[in-house]
Amino acid sequence: MMLIKNSLAVATAALGLAVLAPAHAATGEEVVRQLTDLYNNKALDCGSATRPAFLCSGLVISPTKPSTATAFYSVSPADQAKGGVAVTYLRRDTKFIALPNGATTAFVFNPAFSNPTDHQDYNVLCAFPVAGSSQSRGGNGCGDSSQTTAVEKSCAQLGVTTPAQWLSAYRASGSRPAAQCSFDMRVGAPATAQALTNSLKAMRDLGSAESMRTSSELIVSPWKIDPLRSPSVMALLSTNSSGLNGSRLSQVQWYRASGQLLPIVNMVLPQTVTQDASFSYDANQQAIYPEAESDSCPQYIQSGSWVTRYDPGFKRNIATLSVVPTNCGRAVLSNQTNNFFNEMVSKFYPDPDWINNPDSRSASIQSMRSQLICHFVIARGKASYNLEPSRPAIDQATTNARGCNNF
Repeated sequence: MMLIKNSLAVATAALGLAVLAPAHAATGEEVVRQLTDLYNNKALDCGSATRPAFLCSGLVISPTKPSTATAFYSVSPADQAKGGVAVTYLRRDTKFIALPNGATTAFVFNPAFSNPTDHQDYNVLCAFPVAGSSQSRGGNGCGDSSQTTAVEKSCAQLGVTTPAQWLSAYRASGSRPAAQCSFDMRVGAPATAQALTNSLKAMRDLGSAESMRTSSELIVSPWKIDPLRSPSVMALLSTNSSGLNGSRLSQVQWYRASGQLLPIVNMVLPQTVTQDASFSYDANQQAIYPEAESDSCPQYIQSGSWVTRYDPGFKRNIATLSVVPTNCGRAVLSNQTNNFFNEMVSKFYPDPDWINNPDSRSASIQSMRSQLICHFVIARGKASYNLEPSRPAIDQATTNARGCNNF
């Protein structure tokens, strides 16, 4: 297996390549710059014939299906049993118009050459020029497919050593993804850097009309589930507005598990071969806010519950989160506002009354934070703080003037 080593960071410096800061210590804007630099880097290798380009360039992306029942970074039982997980490789020279299977959310791994030293590595097993129907394959998702009568092997075993040979064999199979051979990335395989280059060029040689509809694919070993160390995640990705709530849920799950803020980055994929992917960060789209200081309270919230109340502004019933602060939480100053708010979000955002609220889904995070601050300003002593995700997000001064009741 191609083992991505933390020690490669040393080799990176020796090669004069850029060493990126760990994403968990970076701002959202810094992460966007890192993603953009990796996307634009079309390296052929990362310093030797057995260091493929994915170690230091491009984005290794795992599409997700956010769910309150399963953490986004978990590995499915089927992938655990198979011993391989299909992920997507995106670079300026491997363009595609959408993530596999219609996914609108994903996470991107830290690249090997900047993986924090306390994080565990992951193993790349093989590469496919197009998504390889790995769910039906043996060999950890790299080998023979049950969808065909032929026996699929690695490209090297079949004597396929150039992009032209791969494309010829692929066309001869009727352009069936399940019939393609895989380029071996395992430890001990020769010339893995060239094999990856061949895989990426074979994708491009399909022609833009075909290649843009698929994505190049890597199969990696299942990672150990340990959010403080593994998987080593750089950022969450959202491809459109419909993916925002899912990305927020993923951000909350990561914060619950690790206590760390994982930024949500908007990724716009190219729709033509002349366009490039773009990345942007919007502070107002985050569910978890940056904390200026460590927690000053062991717990900020004593209890919280959802009730339905009639609201005169809406002229109907809306869901209310009734929050009872601890004595310590009630006394926090402005430098602890985000710490309080993040605890509230991590506890209650996954609840249907918040995450599925029909009135203000995209702005509910901002609105709830504004309402919380309003209570600190004008109603700190109340036994409970009543906060409604239905209320629109407006400026703080107006929220305070309206008695925390935006409508």
